[in-house]
Amino acid sequence: MKLLLDDAELSLPKKKIAHLFGLSKQTIIEDNTSRGIFMAERLVLVEFLEFIGRLALLKFLGTELEEEQLGTKIGYILDEMFATIRVERNIPIIKVEYESSSDEDDQ
Repeated sequence: MKLLLDDAELSLPKKKIAHLFGLSKQTIIEDNTSRGIFMAERLVLVEFLEFIGRLALLKFLGTELEEEQLGTKIGYILDEMFATIRVERNIPIIKVEYESSSDEDDQ
């Protein structure tokens, strides 16, 4: 994670990134043990997802992309992070189906 963030062009101060990292962590019981210290320095999947969401919200705050959907902002963050390891994300194909409830359907 650290290497991804160091090389990514997130244009955020390291102190802000560290703060968001801390906000994304779940409570660690017995954090003064060796296992607790180990867990404090890493993110499990749910913490990672929270962290990426927080990064996306902060990065685009006060920009023209501020009103974009969170998923779109997260996509931009992931693109920047994955570019450092030469990986491209697969853009999901979203298909929305609507059911009509007009009067004609009731007859």
